[in-house]
Amino acid sequence: MQIQEPLIQHFSQLTKLYEEYLMFYNIRKPEKEISSFIQARIIRRESLVWICIDDQNDEVLGFVNVYPHFSTLTLGSVWILNDLFVKESGRGKGIGKVLILKVLEEATKQEIRSVHLETHHENHAAQKLYHSLNFKLNRHFLHYDYSV
Repeated sequence: MQIQEPLIQHFSQLTKLYEEYLMFYNIRKPEKEISSFIQARIIRRESLVWICIDDQNDEVLGFVNVYPHFSTLTLGSVWILNDLFVKESGRGKGIGKVLILKVLEEATKQEIRSVHLETHHENHAAQKLYHSLNFKLNRHFLHYDYSV
């Protein structure tokens, strides 16, 4: 298993994963629209994406998507970990954790002030993962911060 930025040959698989991710939230979009959106964000560096690839067969098992942002309160850069998804066949193997750790590693290297994320209030598995990685729950919203 390796974590890396997606290459052109991964975009088809990545698009399929985004489609599954959107369906998880009961959102249906045409594959072409999803692909165009993702590719534009990555090419313009408006989004930072890392994928998990199975070394055996080059299958994309999951992804994490981060949007760079600025914060007046910290007078610095923050990242919004907007999307995290692991396909069903890859779940329970620590892939989500590894993807988040990659984000935190890169955030530290780039001196990002904090990484923010949010999740659905009923997504208890995700909440457990975020707590285990020392994200702090904002008591007013289901919003987590990790100080870097």
